[in-house]
Formats: sequence, structure tokens, C-alpha cells
Amino acid sequence: MPFGERFQSKHDLHTHVPEKRSEKSSLHGLEFSLQTFGLALLQHKSGRAHNQNVSISPLSVFFALAMTENGASGETKTAMRKALALPPDASAEVLNLSAAAVMRSLLSHGEAELEIANAPWADVKSTISPDFVSVCQNIYDAAVQTIDLTHPSSADTINA
Repeated sequence: MPFGERFQSKHDLHTHVPEKRSEKSSLHGLEFSLQTFGLALLQHKSGRAHNQNVSISPLSVFFALAMTENGASGETKTAMRKALALPPDASAEVLNLSAAAVMRSLLSHGEAELEIANAPWADVKSTISPDFVSVCQNIYDAAVQTIDLTHPSSADTINA
């Protein structure tokens, strides 16, 4: 079933009901992947932090991986898609448009402030695809940054 048509039933976690392809159905498909990814991430983190509280934002991690997946290829892209719980037939376009729809939906509620601070960083010697830069800026509201990764202060710059 195409990613844009996946829909997670509120009553049965394993039932998929096809919907007419639309932003709404793409949103449901992405929500299913977000839920699956988020639960797996929380389970992994809490399993490593015995007798400790775990606080994590699966949405932020999901968006960071989904954004950088646009610049990946081969085995790396396959592994990222698997980690994100994306169906094999999910196109990059549908993933990106669905992510943008989720962000618009979250921002439209107005009950809470949403700020995502994801930004891809690359070494100054790297070649970065203009299409990748465009997707990062237009879909994920993230500016691609370059830095000399051999410089000792680069980690401090990125973390700041």
C-alpha cells in the first residue's frame, strides 16, 4: 500500500485502511511511521538507562533523520528508511511533503510553541547538492552549514 494511503486505525494497531491520496492521508502515513519510530527509539533508550528517567523528542530525531535521508544513497539510505519505519514504496517527495504537513499541523494549533533546531553540517571540502539544500530549507526550515571539521572548535560551533 503506498505511503500516502496508509492510515492507522485508532482501535487496531495492525489494521490499515486505505484513504484517498491527499495531504491528510500522507499525514496519517507519516504519523504511523513516527509512532513506530518513536516507540522503538524510546524502547531502545529506556532499555539502556536502567532505573533512570528518559526524556527524548522522537519527532525531532525523526525529522533530523528524514531530512538527512534526502542526501543519502545506497545502503545508508536503506538503513535510514528502515530506522524511520518507512514503507519501501515511500517516495522522497511524499515523505518530505508529509513532514511539511505535520509541521504545519503542529504549528497551526497555537497551543504550544514549536521550534526545531535541526541543521545539517558538512565539511567545507564536501560537495553538497543544491537540491538537498533546497529540501532542507524549504521543507525542514533548516540551513545547511559548512565548517572545517578538522578544526578542534568545530564541535563547539555546531553545538552552539
